[in-house]
Amino acid sequence: MRYGILPFLPLFLAAQAQFSHAENWIWAVWENESVDPLLCAERGFCDPISTYISVIQEKPTREEAKRIIGALTLHSNTRANLKQTKPPPPICKHVDAASVLGFDPELWEMSDRALALRGLEGVYLSVEKMRGPESYGDSFGTDLQAKIQERFDRVGLKVLTEDEMYAHPGQPEMNIYFSNTNPDTGCQFRLYAGVSQTVLLSRNHTVKIKAGTWGMTGGYVKEDPSVDEMRSILIVVDAFLAAWVDANAG
Repeated sequence: MRYGILPFLPLFLAAQAQFSHAENWIWAVWENESVDPLLCAERGFCDPISTYISVIQEKPTREEAKRIIGALTLHSNTRANLKQTKPPPPICKHVDAASVLGFDPELWEMSDRALALRGLEGVYLSVEKMRGPESYGDSFGTDLQAKIQERFDRVGLKVLTEDEMYAHPGQPEMNIYFSNTNPDTGCQFRLYAGVSQTVLLSRNHTVKIKAGTWGMTGGYVKEDPSVDEMRSILIVVDAFLAAWVDANAG
């Protein structure tokens, strides 16, 4: 691991020629250059990566800035160990993920989507208020919730409450979008189930959004009329739990 300290970064000038406007700032910049052991061992990216910490020092006039930079240049030239041996650091946007994380996430290969379920300890899922077919009665949602709870308990995945979900890493949530059969139009019941978690953009780690990490459709099966509304939903839930078990096997 190699560390480098750049006492001051030369001034930045922002100018709008039409208004003859200019402002100056002087920054102190700390640079750390190191090899990320995980990237080196698993991905073969063993080149040193620089990370930076910057702190604003002064907002001088142009003449003051020239005098300060000139004095620092003269001072560094008198010390052999401060002579410039490498290019000055690039000026990165503060949202640049590589400058903060210490590695460029864009260099990682795309992950298998199943990995989004690995290490998942619980999921928020509430269907108690779901309206089922008229023939079932008002207990469709509560009965379905009980069957889902049994299935989650069987594989060891926790059904989170809404409050637990917001406090849980990634805020994992499963939504089931269900529509009943419409006799007037002849449309049969159908559903979509999706699991979403919070994710960061690889190009800008300051952007966090909730995105789907698993999904499946279901509904009426013409070839097997025995698959009613509740069973159809449970088939999708079972498929999710099977995917979770596979992702966490071993």
